[in-house]
Amino acid sequence: MKKNLPALALASMLILSGCDRLGIGNPFSGKEISCGSEEAKEILVKLVRDNVEGETVKTFDDDAFKDQAFADIGISHIRSMVERLGITVDEVRTIEKTDTSSKLKCEATLKLDVPDDVVGYAVAANQSIGNSYKKTPDFFERYYRKEGAYYVKTISYSVQPTDDKSKIFAELNQAHDIIHPLSELVSMALIKEPLDKAKQRNEELEAAEAAAQEAREAEEAAAQEALGREQEAARVSEWEERYKLSRSEFEQFWKGLPQTVQNKLQASQKTWKSGMDKICASKAKAESETPNGIKISELACKTAETEARLEELHNRKKAVIDEIIREADKKERTAKAALDGAVQALPADIAETVMPEYRNWQNGLNAKCADGDEYGVAQSDCRTREINAKTKEIQGYLIN
Repeated sequence: MKKNLPALALASMLILSGCDRLGIGNPFSGKEISCGSEEAKEILVKLVRDNVEGETVKTFDDDAFKDQAFADIGISHIRSMVERLGITVDEVRTIEKTDTSSKLKCEATLKLDVPDDVVGYAVAANQSIGNSYKKTPDFFERYYRKEGAYYVKTISYSVQPTDDKSKIFAELNQAHDIIHPLSELVSMALIKEPLDKAKQRNEELEAAEAAAQEAREAEEAAAQEALGREQEAARVSEWEERYKLSRSEFEQFWKGLPQTVQNKLQASQKTWKSGMDKICASKAKAESETPNGIKISELACKTAETEARLEELHNRKKAVIDEIIREADKKERTAKAALDGAVQALPADIAETVMPEYRNWQNGLNAKCADGDEYGVAQSDCRTREINAKTKEIQGYLIN
């Protein structure tokens, strides 16, 4: 989903943002057109479907839907849900027809035969995210009214053939009020099942963590009770060794991280270490009274916290690296855009002098920044620095 939606959004025929009219053209048989012709109805239905699909694609490409729970929602799911809306055009009226223009101004009723499960899914999802507890989603009923088994809305549009009558064009007025509620309905219906699954997973994880925490606490309590004074000294040595081993494993993992990843995690690592020391010291004093008992409790706590932190960093490593790569790539693209702008702004006489050396620099840039890390972050940072330096150099010609 994350790979194909941006391309699909670019391929959409129309973009809704900030406009209230939409137009589309279809091949036409060449006969006389009318507001209620089958060609006109067909093109209106296609216009609505394509743009509901396009806006929904953009919705799921937004950062708010980058969560893994929605990763499986693809274009085929969106298209299938849009088709289930049962869009038809009925009760067509010709509002304006003149002898001086081939354009017809029309009104009609847009009818939706939406299955109950689609509406139910949208209502459930809307409730789940805290938008509404109404039986019908308020984002939908403000724009479409219920009449019998259908949701309906009066629409206005125009149809007009090309001069050679090879195509017919339709233009939909107040498109946002027509398309946006349908896109929201489709989006809500599509996220219902992923939301349910995510909720179930979270509940299972919370239950497992609660059980694990309860088990750990019970184990620690039993162990503390079983310890005798004669055993405490040996137990101190044992926990010192276990904590030392956990620290060694943690430090080995940390040293193996790229420097950029270490830098990214440094602040959270410092916060974790400070919090662990305070939590474990407080916990040890609450659990034990003897010096050795307090020390054992503190070491056991630190060992568990260190092991948990190591597991957390293992799980976060890829996400952090991916984020760093994206940031480095964005900086490089921004720098390249600024450089391109500076080069394009060069007067022709200066460009003729500067461009041969500039092309040589371009050709050698990757070789100059070839050394780095296995993820390409250091190489990207190097190229960004070189590009920024070259931009300043080019801009110097403009100033002079």
